[in-house]
Amino acid sequence: MSEEFLPVGRENILDDIGQAITQPNPDDRDLHGLPQMGKTALLHYIGGPNFLKKYRTEFQKPYDEEPYRIFIAFIAGWFKSVHPFVQIYREYFRAYQAYYDTMAAQHPEINLPEPPTIPIKVEDGETAMAFVEVNLRGLDRAGIRAVMLFDEFDSDLAYARLTADETARLAAWKPYVFMILATERRLEDVNAAAKGSPFYKRLPQIAIRDMRPDEARLFVTRVLAAREASLPDADIDRLVRLAGGFPYLLLLAGQALWELRRRIGLQDSPDSLPDAFQPYLENRLADDFRRLFELYFQQRTNAQRQALLDLARRETINMDEAVAATGRQDVLLTSLETYGLVDFDAESRVYRLFSPLFRSFLLAYLDAPAAATAETEPNLTGLQSSLYDVFRSRPGEVLTFEELGRRVWSWTLSLGDEPSERDKRKIHIAVSKLRRELEESDTGERIVNLRALGYRFEPAG
Repeated sequence: MSEEFLPVGRENILDDIGQAITQPNPDDRDLHGLPQMGKTALLHYIGGPNFLKKYRTEFQKPYDEEPYRIFIAFIAGWFKSVHPFVQIYREYFRAYQAYYDTMAAQHPEINLPEPPTIPIKVEDGETAMAFVEVNLRGLDRAGIRAVMLFDEFDSDLAYARLTADETARLAAWKPYVFMILATERRLEDVNAAAKGSPFYKRLPQIAIRDMRPDEARLFVTRVLAAREASLPDADIDRLVRLAGGFPYLLLLAGQALWELRRRIGLQDSPDSLPDAFQPYLENRLADDFRRLFELYFQQRTNAQRQALLDLARRETINMDEAVAATGRQDVLLTSLETYGLVDFDAESRVYRLFSPLFRSFLLAYLDAPAAATAETEPNLTGLQSSLYDVFRSRPGEVLTFEELGRRVWSWTLSLGDEPSERDKRKIHIAVSKLRRELEESDTGERIVNLRALGYRFEPAG
């Protein structure tokens, strides 16, 4: 993950992790926010070489001088047929095997525990965890700091399936591993049976929220510069007004605006988009954003959804009025501001929705609530929604691994570079999950695997 493609304003989070990662018994971190806010990108950056290079001056000894003593495993891809502990075992030791081989070649003086070679049954979480725990203790004795990065850990196929005893077992790892989780839902809400687990006592939640307007402009400028492109300042301001500080929405909006400018002959012009084309752009983005808007709305509590709908009706709500309202409406609106869905203007003391397009979406929901979610619509995660949108935008065409990686995961491969087998496997897992959701939802749509080429999306009928 290129640093230029990380959402701006995350530096303080990376600073915190850089300082904590080598401390004795550090508290874990829960990176919590809405879908497509850059949580996965942050995890990949932390797991890559640039993070260790940049933050090694923050590390405690001996890791500041010997950063190779930090072993990082990225863990994702949860399955209904596989116990979460078994999936942790698989991903952990896949990463560890590569680390073990590298260390054996470059630092043979460090006595590392050997990777296990015994196959584990998909439901045998107990045995899987026993092997991981033995390895973690062995790494600790060898002076290696283990770090685990858990993506989508709030999935119904991951944390929700653990018992209270199993979550307590995760808490018992504290002396041996630093865990960083990416979540969209509060773990307490995902797994009510584990609410009393000691796991929560060492898991501070870090809000991954939208970028401020100045940060969003800088983010767009960096993305354009990486592609050796630019846009007039007025057009960048237009993108920020419509997409707010949401990185994925900004990328979608930027792509739509770039295509529109090309179609009307402004690709190389310093002139901003004529106002006459503003309705077309807004209609295009309303369609592009719809799935994520729906996901943002449906993931909120009933009380938060009602607060959003009320704000959409009224356009703005004064803070004093919200404080005086029954049920302390200001508390709900402030909680929604944490997720980036509501903006608070401190000067005028009013709340408003983050985007006029989101307000239009909510007003349409009010006009036709029964039609807001069709019965045949699949129930998708944020990543699956993004993947689904990309497939539906190119029906019948071949979508390569490179293109899917660029559009869904924001890869920045250089010309001629091939994605790694690990990256291809990550895409294959995501596509397989999406394919299963489409089959269960009976949409009639198909995703065809073209082996080494990529995939083709076939619409219903």
